[in-house]
Amino acid sequence: MSGQYKIIVPKAGYANEGGDVKTYLLDEIVDVDGSWQKDEMDRFVASGWAIETKIKPVKKSSTDKPKKKKATAKKKTSEK
Repeated sequence: MSGQYKIIVPKAGYANEGGDVKTYLLDEIVDVDGSWQKDEMDRFVASGWAIETKIKPVKKSSTDKPKKKKATAKKKTSEK
């Protein structure tokens, strides 16, 4: 039941099952692990304060390296 949500409007909401309150900050990514978090984030989405996201980790690959420029000799032009 995991998911991720991005906060688009900073608002106070439940921080845990015990009812403690915290402020969810702008652009904060919330990882949902429990049913209480899912319910809270569904309420945020319904109110327009958050959006559901699908963030995948970025993999490093060998193609991420910058390409080296090849040196080329300039041809001399002779004027006659």
